[in-house]
Amino acid sequence: MDVTCCPQYTIRCLSTEIQLRKSHKKILKRMRNFLACGERPKTIGQFSFLTPEDQEIFTVSKQARLLETDLQNLNERKEEDETAYKKHKHDSILSGETVSELSEKPPKSIDATEKAGCSKKAKQKRIARKIESLKKKGVDFVPRPKAQQVQKKMRDYFEDEERIQKKHILKISLVQSSPASMEFQETLPESHALYAKYQMAVHGDKPSDCTMKHFERFLVKSPLKPVKGSDESLRMCGSYHQHYRLDGKLIAVGVIDILPRCVSSVYFYYDTEYQFLSLGTYGSLRELAFTQNLSKVIPDIKWYYLGFYIHDCPKMKYKGQYSPSFLLCPETKTWLPIEKCVPILDKTKYARLNPDLNAMDEEENVDLNEVLVLYERTMMNYAEYRSICVDANDESEVKEYAKLVGSSVANRMLLFRE
Repeated sequence: MDVTCCPQYTIRCLSTEIQLRKSHKKILKRMRNFLACGERPKTIGQFSFLTPEDQEIFTVSKQARLLETDLQNLNERKEEDETAYKKHKHDSILSGETVSELSEKPPKSIDATEKAGCSKKAKQKRIARKIESLKKKGVDFVPRPKAQQVQKKMRDYFEDEERIQKKHILKISLVQSSPASMEFQETLPESHALYAKYQMAVHGDKPSDCTMKHFERFLVKSPLKPVKGSDESLRMCGSYHQHYRLDGKLIAVGVIDILPRCVSSVYFYYDTEYQFLSLGTYGSLRELAFTQNLSKVIPDIKWYYLGFYIHDCPKMKYKGQYSPSFLLCPETKTWLPIEKCVPILDKTKYARLNPDLNAMDEEENVDLNEVLVLYERTMMNYAEYRSICVDANDESEVKEYAKLVGSSVANRMLLFRE
């Protein structure tokens, strides 16, 4: 971390407390509207994915939303003007002006208030005309008080997506990739073809870089092994592909690992013909929702790991947009809110993120003699190995290894020696 040109910080998000940004809500609404009444757009633009009939419906609903915003802004301005007038009147009386003098010589602020009142009357008339127009189109517009508006959560958007009548059907299925299920084996050629198309279009890979062999080595083969037993959390663990099918066609694949205490996002690729749907972000939100649902069954699974965060890499920096997110301090192995880490990383690529100078990595102190190694197909500790290989000159290498993995792992994982 302290020597590489691009330090990679482990990042994770607490799925049970996810807070959507405005951009996330737009993406979820865009998908909902596309599934409800859209066709694939020829160009990415406003309403480009709607039929003429659906565009009229969408336009009317948008007018209603804008109208509601106008009314709210009008009421807020009215309150501000009344407050300003009362303050001016109070200040003028304190300065010695009489009520008659105030009426004879209205201050500039009162003139401005009167002009604003005239413009507000005109605006009220325009709003009334808009309401009348909406009524003619069959829309019974009743503005909601601002206090009654409820903040929608992520699951609400996905529930809306399920409830609406659809022109397009989006189905997301979980397919086990290691050990490979029958469904995974049957869909492997289709999944690989989509991967190759994505890699060449988005990352500029050559066809020779996207072969089935490359694909399997990168996204299919997994070090995770199935566990048998009564513990449901362990039985569910493993490597999976999430298939996103639009009207039966595979348009995206999310590669994930389900672990005892988290869901780890490995990779996500999609059909670039549907890029207008922002499938990368949509997929992350879907995986967060999936982690949320798992946490209801297995409470320990609440964290969503996004791999590594590289602050000065735009393709990796987007991972910090999900809140609440945390970065792992490379020196103390403690988690810190990303909001506190960003100002530090703006100044330097590598940093000790934990501001507590007394904090230490509890796993850092490793007894080198107790580090387990594998030598000639036999497990032994490093002290035994050194007694056999007296000429071995690898102490500094083993020290570095022990520091990187920590004491707990060094005492249960085998370091291969030859």
